[in-house]
Amino acid sequence: MLPGRFRLLPALVLLLLCVPARGEEERAPACDLSAVRLTEDARLLQIYDGLRKGLERAHLPRVCFEEVEDESQAFATFGRRLMRQQERATAGEGQPPVAFAFGDGAAARLRTLVPDVPRVLVLTRYTAAGTPIAPLPKAEGRAAVLFAETRLEQVADTLRRMLDTRTPVIAFAWSAQPKATAPLKRALEALGATVVAPDATDPAPQALLHMRLGVGETLLPFSKTLELARRRRIVLLSDDPARYRRGRVPVVLSGDHELVGRHAAELARQLLRDPEARPPVRRVTTSRVLVDLRAADAHRIKLPLSFLAGAYSLRRGLPAAGVGGGR
Repeated sequence: MLPGRFRLLPALVLLLLCVPARGEEERAPACDLSAVRLTEDARLLQIYDGLRKGLERAHLPRVCFEEVEDESQAFATFGRRLMRQQERATAGEGQPPVAFAFGDGAAARLRTLVPDVPRVLVLTRYTAAGTPIAPLPKAEGRAAVLFAETRLEQVADTLRRMLDTRTPVIAFAWSAQPKATAPLKRALEALGATVVAPDATDPAPQALLHMRLGVGETLLPFSKTLELARRRRIVLLSDDPARYRRGRVPVVLSGDHELVGRHAAELARQLLRDPEARPPVRRVTTSRVLVDLRAADAHRIKLPLSFLAGAYSLRRGLPAAGVGGGR
């Protein structure tokens, strides 16, 4: 599940694979293939490592990461490189380019910039009964689509096991947007969960979810969410593995980013073999539960042994100096 988690939101990571063109205005990357990260959703950068490993296993050129300050200029530069590589490939002077775009925003921008270049679009969604809560865009032009999903059914099951109840009471750490979030609330209630406000008292939430589900929500600052969960002594559930690595949350529900990256690399291999190919939409469902017991102790909560036994990763946590608030 990619969310497992991934959640889910228009992602701002753009990975462009290309052979650099010669030109004074374009600095050639050190690697055969290059990647650039934009800023809206830095979490999708975690797929980069999976993509890199997947490219190695598919015997494709190496990819390196670049960070840029001027996003518009970065898009223009990579677009020129892609078009020049496309021209050379058409003239029989090299292999055709393949571009990777992660998230809806990057995918749409790349489609406008280089509509004729083969590209792999990696999109993330939460689904209910197999249907994405936020619709998938149509694949246009020479694009292969990798759809990484996190199922709400898996989220509800994780909550039931984590809280040891068939009817979990949960709250989302986001600003109130009833029109946008109503469909999500109905879907979770159909799965047996009760959704209340973070400050509700009757009933009071048993878990606070700091997760991006892609329904137009605006997350509360993480520091505020962390303080609220600790003050109310309720479980804080995140979909961001970076919070787990830093020892900041008791439980993370995350997708398998390396698996998603390997699937993206396989789609790239297909396009490199046949640039005119239109592979069917590939759906990848992954879900991993990561538990940090030190963070749970900081929240003064105890998690059921049956839940801990099923965790993908279980650890005592980081030293106290590595635990804290932050955004």
